[in-house]
Amino acid sequence: MKRLTAQDYKAMYSTPTGMALIIYFVLTVLIGMFIPSDILTANAWAREFSDFMASIVPQIDRVTSLGIKSDINRFYFSLLWGLSPFLFVMSALVVWSERKRGYPVWSAPLNKTILPILFGIFIFALSLWGYGLLDIDSKMVCRILNSIWGRSFMGNLLFVASPVGVIGGVSAISYGWLSGYIPKNIHEQEIRKNA
Repeated sequence: MKRLTAQDYKAMYSTPTGMALIIYFVLTVLIGMFIPSDILTANAWAREFSDFMASIVPQIDRVTSLGIKSDINRFYFSLLWGLSPFLFVMSALVVWSERKRGYPVWSAPLNKTILPILFGIFIFALSLWGYGLLDIDSKMVCRILNSIWGRSFMGNLLFVASPVGVIGGVSAISYGWLSGYIPKNIHEQEIRKNA
């Protein structure tokens, strides 16, 4: 099985979908840094959008109830969850496009790939658990949501980008199994071994 190197990661993110993923993350961090503190009071569209997103993603109300820069955090996390379908598709496409490079996940038996897949699902669940069940007294959560860098970078990464990106990648791999692509590769690999 192939071991991933720095060159492999560079190649992965130099593809159009990889670059789109990087641009997406940088733009969402920059947006998070420059949200005005009166975004919801000064703009009816922002308030309506945030209310709509909170009706779909209840965790947004939980972040707002913490009382830490409520307007900024409510709008920012609403925006992140509103953009999450794009992040999901980009993450799935990045992982799917890597099947041609011969990475182990595309040709290894399920018993060898199940642990990384379960770890990804664990990260997803842990992120949602932390996002949905925030401890009001948690100093870490207060620091993340109270600072510009914390909210824009760590809040984005921990509470939205990681879980959505992981599920995008796991979905691509699951599609590889369900479509027969991975079982076909495993079969071809066994034929080459026995030949």
